[in-house]
Amino acid sequence: MRQDEPARVLYVITAGSVKVTRLSEDGDESVLGLVGRGGCIGEVAALDGAPRSATVTAVEAVETLALARDDLLAAIREEPELAVALIATLAARLRAADVRLEDAYFSDLATRLARRLLLLAEQHGRQTADGIAAPLPLTQTELANMLGAARSRVNGLLGSFQDEGLIRLAKGSFTVLQPEALRRRAGR
Repeated sequence: MRQDEPARVLYVITAGSVKVTRLSEDGDESVLGLVGRGGCIGEVAALDGAPRSATVTAVEAVETLALARDDLLAAIREEPELAVALIATLAARLRAADVRLEDAYFSDLATRLARRLLLLAEQHGRQTADGIAAPLPLTQTELANMLGAARSRVNGLLGSFQDEGLIRLAKGSFTVLQPEALRRRAGR
């Protein structure tokens, strides 16, 4: 789905993951996040009927369930618990946006990167003998855009985190080797 397109459908991801991006008026892309299995996309536009607020692109094979706006609104009227679940989803997204905004204003890049890696590991990772292995279906440029930084600076910090033994990088994934040390680096 593309930013500013008409929207009439909410999607629930049943397999795979997507990246959510926004384009500025100048054409610069900002990666807002990754959404995986169990997450929903398009709920804001499906609820208010306005155009899509972001572009969503599959980063791996994705399967979804679709719920048209009219059916969604009818289901909400019949099942108040669905409305409560959607409100909780929207509240969680708003809280996450508040945290990202606070980070952008008050945290240095190393702290923001450590927090983002921890979040990706918590949301998409799995425990292994070495640590928490997580997919990273983003390029370093996309990760840098997500953090509001230059790719070269993010690349340098990833290298220093790896040199310190906090993470191990691999093509399309990373492993958090020392979660507590990375949490300290993230100020958590």
